[in-house]
Amino acid sequence: MFQFLKYLQPTNYFSIPRNDKSYVFPLESDIPKSAFIHLKRDLSFKSQLAQGYDLSWQAINKGFVSEKRTLTSISPIPLNDEYVFIRKYFSSAW
Repeated sequence: MFQFLKYLQPTNYFSIPRNDKSYVFPLESDIPKSAFIHLKRDLSFKSQLAQGYDLSWQAINKGFVSEKRTLTSISPIPLNDEYVFIRKYFSSAW
């Protein structure tokens, strides 16, 4: 989802597609409303796509496992959004 992760976490198994070519990340539209109380939409991302990816990242990192549809492809996002994501979740040293 966020390309900079391959530099910071090269062993991030979540970024590897499964056998059916889908990813573990849930589609934003398929995250149940009950899970959204634990997630926060970050409006500092410029693109809606990056905001959705961030919500999926939050959901997975908070233990949500989707039994519904998940991402099947990952589209590029603006470079600025890559930096917003990295700064949000990783130390400024990175």
